Amino acid sequence: MPLAVRILLTLLPKNEKTLAVLIAILILPVVFIFFLVSSITTMTHVPAIKPEQIEMYKEASVAVFAEFGIMVPFKELIAIDAVRYKQDFREASTYRAIQLARRFIKKVEKRDKDGNVIVYYYKKPLETVVQEMIESGELVEGDLERIQRYLQFPWDNPTENPEVPGLPDGYIPVPGANGLVFPVVGQWRLSDVFRDRYNPVTGKWESHKGIDLAAPEGTPVVAAKKGRVVLASPNGSAGNEVKIDHGDGTKTRYLHLHSIAVSEGQEVEAGQIIGAVGSTGQSTGSHLHFEIHIHGKAVNPSPYLFK
Repeated sequence: MPLAVRILLTLLPKNEKTLAVLIAILILPVVFIFFLVSSITTMTHVPAIKPEQIEMYKEASVAVFAEFGIMVPFKELIAIDAVRYKQDFREASTYRAIQLARRFIKKVEKRDKDGNVIVYYYKKPLETVVQEMIESGELVEGDLERIQRYLQFPWDNPTENPEVPGLPDGYIPVPGANGLVFPVVGQWRLSDVFRDRYNPVTGKWESHKGIDLAAPEGTPVVAAKKGRVVLASPNGSAGNEVKIDHGDGTKTRYLHLHSIAVSEGQEVEAGQIIGAVGSTGQSTGSHLHFEIHIHGKAVNPSPYLFK
């Protein structure tokens, strides 16, 4: 036994009560410092916002989605204002939250092959919006890191926005005239169709082999038809993808998912939840890109879903 340890042991009191008091005296300051540091860390990461104030930002997100078809995550808005207002949300309002959400919208005008002007709306990355606010003097250098810390901390109620959502109470999958269940359960908007189009990410004219259904992040996505899952994983520019083989020469693809609720090889029923709408991969906003392939060839999904 080392000499220092033997000396320490000889100095310790033999009475058990006295020893317990001594240990408590030594440990309590450490515990106090731990909780003090934890409290400071929590205050740094968790926005000091009331539930009714959170609703303002949710309303702003929905309002901008209704106007432009682009979903701006309300937590990004809260994180920015938590830094901008130094946690004093008394300065916040629904109007200001909507104005902030609109700053995430980028308008692009392009001419098609016939010379017609087509207007596209895209979501700017959080980093771009923050940099613009730094340049305008509303934020300062280093604020992006502070905002990102707010987003990393699980400060909201985890049951409000689970990774894999549940279906609404009373939901019954009803196949359409062509036997397919609509893949998005909830609020949605048709934001692009099956066509040749200008790709805003690549800057090229390309074939768009499906339809885009814009919807809030986390909106449930269900299987359009009974089948077997042949892909359920990140897939490059497609982001998180689920592909289902329906066994009759037909396959369906579900791209840019926020989360995946099935696994490869799993058998699924029509209307069974397979994931949630997101914006992963090569995407400019929260939406489901949905494709139908018949004997290996992509076909227009619209006649199968909207008749």
